[in-house]
Amino acid sequence: MEVAKFTKNNLLQRLKNNYIDDEGFPLEPADLEKKRIFEKIWALRDENKYHKSDIIKILMRPKNRDGENLPRTTAYNFYNYSMQLFGNLDSVDSAAEKAVARSVFHDLYLKSYKLGDFKTATKAYENYVKLIPEDKSNDYDPEKLKASIYKEHIPKPAMVMFKNAKKRGVVDLMFFKPEDVDDADFEEVKDDEDDEH
Repeated sequence: MEVAKFTKNNLLQRLKNNYIDDEGFPLEPADLEKKRIFEKIWALRDENKYHKSDIIKILMRPKNRDGENLPRTTAYNFYNYSMQLFGNLDSVDSAAEKAVARSVFHDLYLKSYKLGDFKTATKAYENYVKLIPEDKSNDYDPEKLKASIYKEHIPKPAMVMFKNAKKRGVVDLMFFKPEDVDDADFEEVKDDEDDEH
């Protein structure tokens, strides 16, 4: 398996290339400093379990107080870059919290049901159902459908029939191949019972 190297020349791509092959893609001193800050952000988030707002405050502190002396907007941008580079822990945390809460409500439901406390069991079940992710496989966006261009491929005999119908104003349904069409004999059906009613 060969590792793909990125060709765009932006900061994230340069850092990703450097992680893949640090000798082949050396970084400038400014990029090395940013890489160090991104690693610090990731370490604070992953190992020390700081939240986003706490990390932003740490980055805004002066350097003598263990900060980076960054403006607020740069701190937010660096946090987002770090999450893009190393993986977004915020989405993982929310999914894990939902999974734990689902498990707790399911256990509470089972225990309450076994003990005969149906009121608590019902509430636990309702909360459990709320935390089940929705199935969005059948959802569609009507705006996307309007924005999409669809080409219909009509068989050539049908296209000829439509063109002739446009010219003459009459639809000729005999555009099918003769072997595909069966003639039916005319047969008059008399139903005396229907006439009586």
